[in-house]
Amino acid sequence: MKKILGLLLIIFIYTGASAQEKAINGPEIQFNKKEHQIGELHIGDVRNFTYEYTNIGNAPLVLFDVISNCDCTEIEWSKEPILPGKKGVIKLKYTAETPGSIDKFVTVTSNANTYRVILWNKGKVLGN
Repeated sequence: MKKILGLLLIIFIYTGASAQEKAINGPEIQFNKKEHQIGELHIGDVRNFTYEYTNIGNAPLVLFDVISNCDCTEIEWSKEPILPGKKGVIKLKYTAETPGSIDKFVTVTSNANTYRVILWNKGKVLGN
């Protein structure tokens, strides 16, 4: 019985130590999703959508830049620091310009441990 209790104690201590090693030091960004399905659009159609993120770290999170690989996407985001446990939003406005598949991305850079995150926007633009 003592051996079993001793073994359980060792497992408990090891598990606790492992959990502490995984603690996040500094800001860290976590998105509710990293891909948005825009759906089907026609040339000239506009879609507005958002990406929500949370600072799951223990220091203020600052987004340095949010850029798109396409001029067809307008972007807005808060320049204010996001405190630990708080949420932020990146707003996108996509304008369909040419027919074909939509496979666009937005790059988010910040002071987080994961300093760069890619968000994908997918869909299809139909001809008129």
